[in-house]
Order: sequence, then C-alpha cells, then structure tokens
Amino acid sequence: MFVETFPKYRLGHRLLKLFGKHLVLYVKSTIKIHFFCMNSEVCGFVLEDKETGNLRTLSIGTGDGVAFEQWRLRRGESLIDSHALIIARRGLLVYFYEQLLNLIKREGESIFEFTGPDISTLVCLKEKYEIHLYTKNPPCGDACFFNAGSPQELALEVRGEHWSFFNSGSGRGHIVMKGNQQDLASCSDKILMWNYVGIQGALLSNFIAPIYINSITVSNLYSPTILTRAFCCRFDPRQIDGFRGINHPWMQHGEVEGIRNTRRCNDHRNRWSIYWSHEGMDLTDELINLTENAGIIDTGTGIHFVGSDRDGRIPVICKRNLLRNYRKVCLLAGAGVRFVHGKSYKEHKNMSVDYKMRKNEFFKHLDMTNLGRFPLMDRNVDDFYLHGDDQSEPPYK
Repeated sequence: MFVETFPKYRLGHRLLKLFGKHLVLYVKSTIKIHFFCMNSEVCGFVLEDKETGNLRTLSIGTGDGVAFEQWRLRRGESLIDSHALIIARRGLLVYFYEQLLNLIKREGESIFEFTGPDISTLVCLKEKYEIHLYTKNPPCGDACFFNAGSPQELALEVRGEHWSFFNSGSGRGHIVMKGNQQDLASCSDKILMWNYVGIQGALLSNFIAPIYINSITVSNLYSPTILTRAFCCRFDPRQIDGFRGINHPWMQHGEVEGIRNTRRCNDHRNRWSIYWSHEGMDLTDELINLTENAGIIDTGTGIHFVGSDRDGRIPVICKRNLLRNYRKVCLLAGAGVRFVHGKSYKEHKNMSVDYKMRKNEFFKHLDMTNLGRFPLMDRNVDDFYLHGDDQSEPPYK
C-alpha cells in the first residue's frame, strides 16, 4: 500500500486508495490503471469537511494530449483537451451538477446551500467545505518554466503572503498555448483564470456563487517562486481601478510513494487519458462502485478508447452530458421548456452575463499588463443542440 506524506491536508490518502487498490480498470493490454498513473500526469480535486476533517476525492484525471482537429465538431461528445488537470476539472463539474440537483430536489445531503429561500437566489458551497487540488507535476505552461524544485523549497508552505515569493522569482509569466495548439491555453493559465472567475464555469455560474481552490499540492518540481507567479501573482488587479481581487491558494509540497517522479509517459499509453468522478456516491460511501464513474479516453479522438469498458458510449465528462445536467437544473428552477430546449450549449453559456463580464475583465487586464492574449477556442464546437427528450447516454454515430 502506498504511503502519503502530505504535510497538512493528507490529500494522498484518498487519491492513493483510488489509484492503487480500488479503481482498477483494464484495456485490451490488461495494464492496470495504477501502473499507468505512476508514469502519467495525474491531477485530482479533493473535498475537505473542516468540521470533521474528512476528505473525499471528487475527481481524478490523467493524461497529456489534445484531440485532432477533425474530431472536434462532434456535438459535444468528444473531449478536445485531455490534459490531466482539465479531465479532473470536468469530473468535478459533473459532481457539482449532481450536488446542485440534490439540493433543488431536496434529496439527501448536498455540499451546497441556498443563500435565499430557493433556487431563485444563488447557491453557495457550504462554509464547512473547501476544495483542494492535487497535481503530480506543475501543470503545463508558466508553472513549468525555470522550475528547479530545489530541496530547500520542499519544506516551504505558502499560505497567506504570496508576494515575497513572487517578487523573489524570475520568469516570463506570459500566456502560452498548449503545445502546437493555437487556440488552447496552457493548464497554468487555466488555473490563473479560475483563481479570478471561479472553477465552476459559465453554465453553473447562473446558479452557483464562484468557487475557488483553497490549496494546491504539487509532488514534483515544487517551487513556490514559480508556482505563485504562474497561478495567481502575475495577475495583480490591484494595479487597475475597477478590477476585483484574485484568489491566492495555499501552496505546498506533498510526496506520494509509488507515484514516480516522471513528467510524461513515453510509450503507447501517452494516448490514454483516464477520468473518474465521485458522481452517484454519497459522502458517507467508502469507495464503492468506483469503476462505474471511470473511463479511458483516446486523446487523439477525444472519445473512449477502443476496447475499453465504456467503448461506444459518450464520456460522462463531455459537454453534451454537462448540457443535459444544466437543462435539468433550469427546468427544476422553473425555466420554460421552450427556453431550455431551444438553446444550444453556446447560447446557454452566453446567458451567464456576470461570469462573462468577469472573464472579460480578466482578458482585458492580461492585455493591459502585456501578459498576452488568452486564446479562445473555435466556438463552433459549442454550437450544438439536444433534443427535448435527450436525457440518456447515446452511442456514437
């Protein structure tokens, strides 16, 4: 059994139970998931109950690939970006939708609560809960530049005062693209944006107050001077009137025995991206039926790997499924059927006015401070509709 050495939050406990023992998937080559995770990029989001100290892994993602252009326009059924961080965040959104639906229907426990009498007001994360991010390596982009990860830095925790670390470092800090893709922002830049607009995304912003990452734990190449710049401090809205503050997460180093000090998997498995979401499990469940919420993505196509257990079914973390869940929330909140079913994924996103304004503030500030232009993916990939009765998981066509 793996042994974790996280200094405060012990995030490794749940992650390693999932990786090393319970979450075992097979593909045709019968290579187990935990062997792959020892070599691949790995990210996970963890929920902490501050009252009890309990931790629950909410989502896991592995991988380091992007789908080929010809696989993008697939009615929201394929995943364009299969980097570990993006996969883990998609699994987190799936879980958020389930918890929001539980709250509205008043079915069981939910991590959310109403700020007013009902869904007509924004919902917020209960005060006793915090969201933490674990990442095996610094995400691609600015967090990887000049990153030495010296032994002297491993004992440093950066909790409140980020500026001293940021000011002592050096580096570019500019927005960069993901590999050869000219319309996908790096994972470091995505975290930077989430620390300003929240991790809940555009659609959920119509119902949920912004949710921010409380802490980020990095196993390999941990360097506070690099990470503080990459994730928050290079974006300083205090310099310009009218801009709101950015979230500065607690940053720390944490090792996981058995998860190797590697950056990328250098064999055929570099086309794999594995996801898992806590959806369908109560917070009191002790890691049961875990494989029901997992899948293996072929990063070149963005769909399930041929020969895997879920081959032929759309990923639960794809945009099509997120739109299904969003429409359920809208209908339960009292929105008209014609309004809900008559709009595309793109049109529903455009309804998130406050979220869009905050993102535009973010883009404007980047441009004004010469950090670069944040890339915008071709919006045609979001221009898809669902039939009114489309509430199931259809096979690919």
